[in-house]
Amino acid sequence: MKTIIPIILMVLLCSCNNYLQLVQIQGKEDISIKDDRLVYEDANCKISYNFWCEGGYSGFEFHNKTDQMIKIDLSECFFIKNGYANDYYQDRTFIEQQSFGSSITSMFMNSQSRGEYSSSTTYPIGFIGQPYKTSHKGRSSQSSSSQGTSYSFSASKSVGVEVAEQKVISIPPHSTKAVRGFVINPSLYRNCDLLLYPDYNSQRSIRAKQKVSTQKFSFNESPLIFSNHIKYYVGDQKAGHLVKNEFYMDEVKNMNYKDATRKVYSEWCGDKQAKIEVVKDASINKFYLLYHRATNNEKVKH
Repeated sequence: MKTIIPIILMVLLCSCNNYLQLVQIQGKEDISIKDDRLVYEDANCKISYNFWCEGGYSGFEFHNKTDQMIKIDLSECFFIKNGYANDYYQDRTFIEQQSFGSSITSMFMNSQSRGEYSSSTTYPIGFIGQPYKTSHKGRSSQSSSSQGTSYSFSASKSVGVEVAEQKVISIPPHSTKAVRGFVINPSLYRNCDLLLYPDYNSQRSIRAKQKVSTQKFSFNESPLIFSNHIKYYVGDQKAGHLVKNEFYMDEVKNMNYKDATRKVYSEWCGDKQAKIEVVKDASINKFYLLYHRATNNEKVKH
């Protein structure tokens, strides 16, 4: 059964002047798709990714396969994008929020936020920014500097507590922890051969027949290459293990928002809830960016 991936319902996106850029990511040889995740695995650990959110999300889940404690030293971990390194440990403070009540909530993070997220709830495949949650009671964490909008089907209340970022993350045997990451690419990819508005003829100001503009890349040609460098230690081990998970953009599509999405009913325990909009071609190895076509006296450029 195909998994449905929710996208936030926004008044802004009701117009045919809205567009979506869909970016597909390919992992290198040691990355495979398992259990609705992109997965790297060795004898000690399993590292899982789900990139689906606005701008992409570099954070990961780290599963300890051993009978010993594993420690990840964030000061030795880096997110590297097109050759530029970002430190995973930044001595940040997060707001940990405890929510109570029966609700279905979706949060959509601003593209300028870092996209940090951790949760005690189970991630549904392809969450938008933060997970689409169908739990009666849960916990969520986000950077205090992030911005976003949210909607819910029922009222709830919450209490927030400041939590300092840990330099060393300890993971007990046979358990999993989420590691907060970065927005992969918060800006639109532009190229002269990639139409910004594929269904619109700017010279005649009418809709064109072409609905999708696509470009594909090999690893050597790709304009976006990124990787996570993760250092972890098993038990009292001194040397540690360094994992390098490398990815690249192998396809990008621009399309009208209405052509890219459809409306479906959300479900809770088999019962239909309100209708939501979903991206038809959403996947764990993709992310999206939303943008708007200029109108009236504003100059339209391809």
